[in-house]
Amino acid sequence: MAVSIERRSKSVLWRCSEIMAALLSLSCGGVIYLFFRPYNLLLFRVLDGMGCLLAVNQWRSMVPKAADMPEFLVYSLPNALWVIAYLLITDVVMHRRTASEKMAWASLIPATGTFTELLQGIRLLPGTFDWADLLCYMLPWIAYMFMVRQYDKQQNERTTNRQPLQQS
Repeated sequence: MAVSIERRSKSVLWRCSEIMAALLSLSCGGVIYLFFRPYNLLLFRVLDGMGCLLAVNQWRSMVPKAADMPEFLVYSLPNALWVIAYLLITDVVMHRRTASEKMAWASLIPATGTFTELLQGIRLLPGTFDWADLLCYMLPWIAYMFMVRQYDKQQNERTTNRQPLQQS
């Protein structure tokens, strides 16, 4: 009984850690957008409509200009951070599901981003194809798939290696 409670506590602690990491990842991507992306994005029209653009402009005046930042950081890294946040939240929500179910749900956003980027590359969608964007969608996704498979494999080995209790 105590082992079960301890295992459950570790599981809850792990899920809380995933949620915190997802929020941090999401926040970092958002801060990059607010501070360094150009004003022609929909985000800034929404902020203007909410009356927040003046405050954002003041914050932006306190940080280096986007031209001084590496392009990867400004244009590609937010994609990776948001994919990571999505994968972490999906893992929390799907924690009792099979590996196949987790991977299917986790694939929705990264696959959409990857597909969109590829369609931009062959000019079927407007936008600029970028290898860095493609990698930022795919690498976290591939890493997540690998980790889910490894965890599932370990769980299956534990289950099959358990010895039944001998009765005396």
